[in-house]
Amino acid sequence: MNAYLLIRRIALLLICVKLTSVAGLAQSGLSPDEEGWTIFVPSADSRIIYVDSANGSDAQAVTYSPASSEIGTNPFEPNGPIKPFQTIAAARAHLRADFPDWLLLRRGGIWNEGLGTPSSGRSSSERKLIAWYGGEGAMPLIRTGSTKIMQANFGLSFVAFVGLDFHAHTRDPANTVDYQGPAGEDGFFVYNPSTASQSILWEGCRVRSYENGFNLQSTGADPSDIVIRRCVVLDSYNEGGHSQGLFTAHYKLRLEESIFDHNGWLVKGTGNNSKTGGAATVFNHNTYCSSPKEHIFRGNIFLRPSSIGNKWRSDSPGSGSDIVVDDNFYAEGELGVSLGGNTDEPARFLRSVVTNNVFMHIGRTKPTGRAGLAWYLEFIDQSDGLVADNMFLHQKDSTFSNAFGINLKNSQRNVQILGNIVYNINSESLIVSEDVTAVKENLVIDGNEWQQPGFSARLVEIANGLGGSTGTDT
Repeated sequence: MNAYLLIRRIALLLICVKLTSVAGLAQSGLSPDEEGWTIFVPSADSRIIYVDSANGSDAQAVTYSPASSEIGTNPFEPNGPIKPFQTIAAARAHLRADFPDWLLLRRGGIWNEGLGTPSSGRSSSERKLIAWYGGEGAMPLIRTGSTKIMQANFGLSFVAFVGLDFHAHTRDPANTVDYQGPAGEDGFFVYNPSTASQSILWEGCRVRSYENGFNLQSTGADPSDIVIRRCVVLDSYNEGGHSQGLFTAHYKLRLEESIFDHNGWLVKGTGNNSKTGGAATVFNHNTYCSSPKEHIFRGNIFLRPSSIGNKWRSDSPGSGSDIVVDDNFYAEGELGVSLGGNTDEPARFLRSVVTNNVFMHIGRTKPTGRAGLAWYLEFIDQSDGLVADNMFLHQKDSTFSNAFGINLKNSQRNVQILGNIVYNINSESLIVSEDVTAVKENLVIDGNEWQQPGFSARLVEIANGLGGSTGTDT
């Protein structure tokens, strides 16, 4: 690699470091323990509210302060006998807006209700906390049936949701006792029409069987310091509309060390995008991020989406910027990462970084019913982008007629494809440039390894040449 390429690669990686260095693994105003879990400490004026579905009493419950003798040194494992509420609704009525109050649900408890409309905390270091208490037992299970977990149609801020299990149990066919059918709603719904949300954390939660596990949207300023980490999002589906494990619009988000599996569908599709029965369609994905700014996806596992593992949408120049996709694992679905639809204007994505990821068996199970589709990475209309040190592995189906490792569709300006490994993908072409007229300026493809034992794939398929491009791959 020459000095110029090395300098450009370092510059792009510095963007990645800058975006991910704030507060390390923790969020703004918070710190992690030795195992990476966020540390929470109540404020002097925090109100601590306990809820026990089996032994609590809404009529006799008491709220506590951190100084209460019953609390001791650790509010998550109170020192003495406490008087908890029985229902979340009754306990939630004692949470104060703009205060760092805590609502703690007993491990092993089960509730058939949601969280309703939450209120904000005081600051990034003084969060309103909705979490668990008790040293033993399963995660608190919140069964919301066909309704939302939570809805906030305002700039919700300074809140943390930690260690809770949310289940739309009446729409999960695997729950044979309680299943009632596909009627349902989103899990977490946050919509900011004017004031932007800031400093929201979801950590160590499980979100199952909703239409969209997370639906986070804004039409005002971009919400910032929004973090989802060490969560599990499963089995979202929708018979009447689109469905994702995570949907964001006009957000700044960090997603790390989480698992997204089987989102956007309940049953295999028939190839015509029919939603009947919650069938897989091309519109549903594990994650779908529209007009993303400063999104960081790091250390996650994305499995079995309806169509795409991560879909990134930018409809005008620069409306998607500073996206980092690093150290993730992708398997199955039709497409690993799409950076991405839905228009073809140049420079829609600025400073995208895709590094150190592993993609395997994309397309293997054909979830939508469309035959022969296995797309590993789309990198479309990019400016100042980097795709480096990824592994694109294993697509052996000889019937696949539409497969590739990397698609450099449409315009590419100052983009580097460096040090990747493409291995054992049965495809006509491994790296593709489909467009006829789009400009390629300073596109560098260098230092990659392409290994195709037993296959006769072309290395590169170019529709309009790669003017101003260089590369010496093996």
